[in-house]
Amino acid sequence: MSLAPISTKILAVIDAALLAAGIAMIAWSPMEIAGDAESRYRTLDEWMASGHVNNTSYSFSGPVLAAPLWKLGDTPEARLEYVDYFNLIVFAVAAICLFAAFREHLGPDRSGRFLLLLLFATGFPHELQNFNNEVLSSLALGCGLIGLYASRRLARGFAGGAIVLATVNMPGLAIGTGLALLGVVERTRKLRWLIIPALCAGGIMSEAWLRRGSPWLSGYEGNAGFKTPLPYSGLPEFSYPFLLGLISIVFSFGKGLLFFYPGAFVRIRPWLRDETILNLQRAWLLAVTGLVLLYARWWSWYGGFCWGPRFFLFAALPSCLALSVWSAGARSILSCLAASAIIGWCLWVGYSGLVFALSDLDICSNRNYRLEAFCWYVPEFSPLIRPFITARALTAWEENALYLFYAVYLRITLRLWLQAVAGIVRAVRAAPAAVGAWLREARL
Repeated sequence: MSLAPISTKILAVIDAALLAAGIAMIAWSPMEIAGDAESRYRTLDEWMASGHVNNTSYSFSGPVLAAPLWKLGDTPEARLEYVDYFNLIVFAVAAICLFAAFREHLGPDRSGRFLLLLLFATGFPHELQNFNNEVLSSLALGCGLIGLYASRRLARGFAGGAIVLATVNMPGLAIGTGLALLGVVERTRKLRWLIIPALCAGGIMSEAWLRRGSPWLSGYEGNAGFKTPLPYSGLPEFSYPFLLGLISIVFSFGKGLLFFYPGAFVRIRPWLRDETILNLQRAWLLAVTGLVLLYARWWSWYGGFCWGPRFFLFAALPSCLALSVWSAGARSILSCLAASAIIGWCLWVGYSGLVFALSDLDICSNRNYRLEAFCWYVPEFSPLIRPFITARALTAWEENALYLFYAVYLRITLRLWLQAVAGIVRAVRAAPAAVGAWLREARL
């Protein structure tokens, strides 16, 4: 009897246990509805209590889905607590959908790696503690784009609906959605998918019309931040120089995609031949490109005073897909060691967002955010570096979470380390013969 099916089943059980433990870990973490999420909750609370929907700039299509959780609470505090679990529930549902879609193309091992990385090695551990709209939109768009490649018509219909929901809930995705769908059409030669951007535009404009009286009013007219020493601060809307925004979005220490989602810069073709997944990765990266193109000119390209590149949470999907494929397919010593190091860094990204967030970074919000740029550009004030500088003792929950992150790292990189050690041993054993051959050639 072959041992391969048994080992596959064991890995599947381990992956499921780690995922369940990760979701439980976040559920028991300090949950909080703050910042923009507080405004979204107030909109939901007002609608449930009085039937009135206010005209804030934030979409109501996402918060309205949390209405059943709001109903579970019999006091304002209980309602707030229940609603705070909305994004965690969304993630659990999306994880099931992604695993079902990926299993056929990636196999259970790489599918499990992808979900573990998505839950532990991205900005999701941090964002799942809040009620912001990026979680729902990122996961709905990710599931929707892979669903367009499904063989069943019903699945493709649900996929189209998920993409529309994602874009209406986060209109900043509009350009990215359009680019991704153009990529899908170019690969599949199915023009019918071009109706989805039209539905997205119709949904965005309809909500604006119903809430603000005009399909052309987004609620962000004149939106601007505080005036600080930065030369372009205080200017409204799309006033930031594109090139500066592009460089900041990609390379800044406290917000840069290169530091938070490095896997998005890794090519997966060397380790993958499945055309469906290659096309999906291309569509996901096109969506990220659209986000970058839009927000590079937005005055608040950094997402406000928050942990990490909040607007670009969607980049976690292509990043994790690349890392899961790389970690399962790397063969050379250098490739195995590089993958292990990058995965370790990404797990630190997830852990720091979950445990430390913006701890000891008050300097960036004091005096009307006068020195907020410290948290974007200065390494010592990056939320990824700051915990090493202002070290403190961990609580019992934080220690247990750290052990769980260690377990995930071991699960994903054990093969890489074994492969690298075996390669080093082979190289050491072959070294005397290689040196002897070189000496003989030198004598000649």
